[in-house]
Amino acid sequence: MGVLIGILCALALLYCIGSHQSRTPRSQYQAGSILMLGDMTANDMLDELELHDVSMQLRRDEDCYFEGVGFSYHSKDIVSGYKSSSRGSSMRVMKGYSIHKSTGQSKAIRETVRTEYPGRLFITNQRIVFLAERYGFDIGFDKLSNITMYDEYLEVFSGSRFYRVYTPHTLFIRDLITLMNMCYKEQHPDE
Repeated sequence: MGVLIGILCALALLYCIGSHQSRTPRSQYQAGSILMLGDMTANDMLDELELHDVSMQLRRDEDCYFEGVGFSYHSKDIVSGYKSSSRGSSMRVMKGYSIHKSTGQSKAIRETVRTEYPGRLFITNQRIVFLAERYGFDIGFDKLSNITMYDEYLEVFSGSRFYRVYTPHTLFIRDLITLMNMCYKEQHPDE
């Protein structure tokens, strides 16, 4: 019995370690610290941030700088039931006979259902990708209109399409995008 309890405790510990690792960004840097370059150029710092064992297929000459968890939500209004009301009246026309008149109506009861779709968020030197069961995206930086950062989520715009991804790593992602822009300016000083 004692051996069984020991095995169960070891499995629980492994589960906790594994689930903790999936919630943290795959980088040793904290938000804010990646912008403190010191003697490094933005390009050197990006080289330091490059991840070599990502869980997504990379393209030729593509480097991944961030992999972490994210969630998208889809809200949908559904009819959850109906509420009906009716009125009626009877009128006696002759002995033993009457006319019944009734009116009724039903009204739909609506509620908003929100479904969560967990996934993995990736930022590379070529694109931003959210891999999820539904409502994921793969947008190259050349097709990207805007990225807006908030405390709990980021919004990605591409043409008329809009995506929102909730992630606990928004500060790190904001700093990473700033660093990537700095690197671009270093490489293209005339633009």
